[in-house]
Amino acid sequence: MQDNLEGFLSSELPSHPNLTRGQLENGLRYCILPHKRLPNRFEAHLEVHVGSMHEEEDEQGIAHMTEHVIESEKFSELFYVGATYGAYTYFYGTVYHIKSQVTFEHIGLLPHVLDALNEQAFKPKIRASYLEKERNVVLSELQMWNTIDFRIEGKLCQLLHSENKLNKRYNVLGLEEQIKNWSVAQIKKFYKRWYFLGNATLYIVGDINDVSKTIVAIQVPVNKFQTYGDLRNFVMKQIYLSALQFRINAKYKSSNSSATLIELSHFDKYCTGCARTLLGTTSEPKDWKTAIKVAFHEVQRLKELGISYDEFTLHKDVILNDSANFIAVLDDDSSSDIIKLIMRNDALGRATMEVREAHKVLAAVATTITLDEIETPTELISQSQLQELWLERQPSFVPLTNSNQDVKKLHDKRTNIIHRRLSNGISIIYKMSKNEGHESVIRVIIGAGRAHESSDLKGAIALGVQTLCEGGCVGNFSNEQCTEEFITVEVSFTSRDNGMQAAFQLLHMLLEQSIWLEDAFDRARQLLLSNFQSNLKSLEQSTARKLMLAMLEDERFIEPTQKSLKNLTLQSVKDASLNKFIGNNIEVSIVGDFSEEDIESCIINYLGTIKATENFKNGPHQYEPIMCSASPSHLQSRVFLKDTEERTYACVAGLAPNIWGFNIDGKHYLESKLIVGENWISNLHRHPFFFLITMEFLTELIDTRLVEAVNGSYLAYQAKLDVHLCHKLNLGWYVISISSTPSKVHKTVDACKKVVKDFRSVRFSSDDLEEVRECMLKRHEEEMMSNSYWLKLLCLLQASYVSRKDISCLGDLASLYKAVTMEDIYLAYDHLKISEDSIYSCIGIAR
Repeated sequence: MQDNLEGFLSSELPSHPNLTRGQLENGLRYCILPHKRLPNRFEAHLEVHVGSMHEEEDEQGIAHMTEHVIESEKFSELFYVGATYGAYTYFYGTVYHIKSQVTFEHIGLLPHVLDALNEQAFKPKIRASYLEKERNVVLSELQMWNTIDFRIEGKLCQLLHSENKLNKRYNVLGLEEQIKNWSVAQIKKFYKRWYFLGNATLYIVGDINDVSKTIVAIQVPVNKFQTYGDLRNFVMKQIYLSALQFRINAKYKSSNSSATLIELSHFDKYCTGCARTLLGTTSEPKDWKTAIKVAFHEVQRLKELGISYDEFTLHKDVILNDSANFIAVLDDDSSSDIIKLIMRNDALGRATMEVREAHKVLAAVATTITLDEIETPTELISQSQLQELWLERQPSFVPLTNSNQDVKKLHDKRTNIIHRRLSNGISIIYKMSKNEGHESVIRVIIGAGRAHESSDLKGAIALGVQTLCEGGCVGNFSNEQCTEEFITVEVSFTSRDNGMQAAFQLLHMLLEQSIWLEDAFDRARQLLLSNFQSNLKSLEQSTARKLMLAMLEDERFIEPTQKSLKNLTLQSVKDASLNKFIGNNIEVSIVGDFSEEDIESCIINYLGTIKATENFKNGPHQYEPIMCSASPSHLQSRVFLKDTEERTYACVAGLAPNIWGFNIDGKHYLESKLIVGENWISNLHRHPFFFLITMEFLTELIDTRLVEAVNGSYLAYQAKLDVHLCHKLNLGWYVISISSTPSKVHKTVDACKKVVKDFRSVRFSSDDLEEVRECMLKRHEEEMMSNSYWLKLLCLLQASYVSRKDISCLGDLASLYKAVTMEDIYLAYDHLKISEDSIYSCIGIAR
C-alpha cells in the first residue's frame, strides 16, 4: 500500500455493504438500510430538494410555508397505530418524516407510511382556509425564533456568505411582510415548480427485510468526500485543529483573562453546504478583544512553528481512539440517528460506510500520515498504589441494611438489577444490559444540591461543583451538574481497551483526590457571573427567573446572583461541597454491557478504596425550609428588556406534589382517599411510581388542549406544559412556556390559564385516553432499550430518604401505564395549584 500511495489515496472509500440505493422509473431516488436495534420499528424520511436557497426575492420563506400548508389526511390516520410524524425545512431541502411500527396487529404498516408520504408531498390539498390558519402559526414561529442568539447566527451567516445567496436566506422562516401577503395561487405555483418525484429522495432505516440490490448513480452534492485522499486531508485538519484547541485552552487557563470560555470548533454544515471553523469567546464586553488576541496568538504560532511530534501523534491517537470507541455503539444508534447520518453524508457528498470498515479505513490512512507511535498513559492509579490502598482500608461489601446482616447482595431477576453496599458507606446498584453493545454509563449522585445551601452561603454548592469542573484535575466527565436536590456526575465508558478501569479510576480521583485551585475558583466564579448577566439579557431566561422568584421567593431555585457569588471564597465553597461528599450520602448507578465479575472487581478496587468519611455535624439531608408563601401581589409579573425588535415570551406556573405524590405540607395526595377507606384504592395506586406516571398522562392531555386553544384560535405558535417533580423535597411545579406575538400574548396567557383551570369540566373521551396510552407505551418500550433510560429509573433506589422506591417496583411500569384511568388523572390534577390565588404568570416584553 505504501509503495503505491498515490493510487491508494485516489481510490474510493468503501460504501456500507447493507446500504441500498436506487431510482424508480418515475425518478424518485431511494436509500434503504436495515437496522435491527429496535424490533418492529422503522423511520421513513422523504426529502424534497427545495429549501430557502431556491426561493426568489419575493418568495422568502415560501418553502417553509409550503411545508406547513400542504395537507394529508393519511398522516393523522397513522397516529392511531402509534406512529409519529413531522416536517422541517432547511436551506436546501424540505423533509417529511414518519416513525412507525413495521406491523400492527399483523398488518404491515410500511405501505401505509409510504402512501401517507406520497400523499403529503405529491398529492396534497392546498386550501385557503388552511393557509390562513398556518399563516398565523408561522408568524408566531417567526416571533419565537427572533432571539438574540438567532440574530447573532444570522449576522455571522451574512458575513461568512456575503458573496452568495445564503446571506439572504439564513432565516428559513422568511420575511414577515411577505408571509402576510402570500395567496394560495403563489403557494401552488411554488409547489408545482419544485414538488415532483424526480426532485425527491426517500430514506428508510429500521427493522426491514427484502431490500432490492439495484444500485443506481445518484447526484453528487458539493464537498466531495469519497476517496482515501479526501479522508486523509480531513484527518490532517482534525489533528491540527485539535492541537490548536488544546493550546488555546491551556493559554486561557494559565492567564488572568476575564474570558470565561474560548472555544474552537470545526464542522461541515450540510444545511449550508460548506465547512466552518469558528472561534468563539464569552467574556466581559470590555475584554473580548483581549480574549480573541490570546486565541489568535496561538493561531499565529501554529502557522509559523507548526506542532511538535508529541502533539501530532497524541492528537492522531485521540482521533483513532474516538473512532474505535464509536464502533462499539454501531448497532445501538437509533434508526433516527442513522437516517440523519445518511442524509447528512448525501448532502455533503460523503461516502456512507459501515462503521467497522470506516475505522479500518481511518487506521490505514493514519499510517500514511506518520509511521511512528507514541505511548500514552494507560492508568491513573498504578497497581502499587491500589495495593497500598487495599492494605490501608480493607474494602469489602457489607450488609445492605442493619436489620438483616445476612443480605449483602440483592438480585432482582425480573429486571436483572443488583444492589450492593460498600464498607465505606457508598451504595451501588447496577444492571447488566446488552442493549448498547460494549457501552456503559455510570451516574454518581451526591444527595446534596442547592437546597442545602445556607442563607449566608447562597450559591456555594453550585460554585463548588463548577470549581471542580474548571480545575480539570480528575479528567473529563460526560456530564456534571448541580440541581436543587443533587450533585450528579456521569461517566460513559466502553468495555474495550480497559475503558471500565479508566472510568472507575476517574471517579476514585473525583471522590477522594479532588483538587481545589484558586485559579479554577476564579474562572468558575467568572463563568457563573457571566451566565447570570447573560440570563438577565435573555428574554426567555429572565422571564422564567422572575416567575420562579415570584412563586418560591427562594434564590436556591434560580442561578446564583452576582451579590451571592462575590461573597464566597474558595474555602467556603470547598467546605460547603466536601461536607456532602460522605460515603452514606453517595450512590452509584451503573448500566451497560459488562460482566458481573468485571464490574464488581472495579467497584471494590476503585470505589471501595475511597476513604470512609464520618457524618458532619450538619447532616447532608438537612436544609433550610422552603416557605412557598409568596405574596398575592406577585401572581402576575412583567419583565421588560431593550431590543431592536419587539417580541414576547410568557410563562404560566403553579405548584405540584413531588414525584412520589407528597405535597409541600408533607401529606400524600391519596391520604384523604385512604382515610375514608375508598375501595378503589388498590396496590397499584400505592405503587411509588403511580403518581409520576399519572402526571405523564395529565401532561400529555393538557398539552393536547393547549394546542387546540392557542393554535386553533391563532393566538400563538407554541404553548407547552412541562412538569418538574422533586425527589427529596416535598415540592414540584408545572410551567407552561408560551411563544406568542406582542399583540396576542395577554390573550394567550389567559387562554392557557383557562385550559388548566377547566381541565375537569371539559371531559376527555375514552378514545382520547387510549391514544395517549398507546403512545406512552410505545415510547416506554423504545426507551427501555437505552442505558440512559434505565439509569434514570435506577436513580435513588438506594437512598435512605426515599423510602417508597425499591428494585422490585421497576418491573411494574408497563402494568402501571395500562392501569391508569381518567379518575386517576383527575385525582392527580386536583393536587395541582390552579386556583386564582395560586397560579402565577410572567410576561416578558422586549422592545
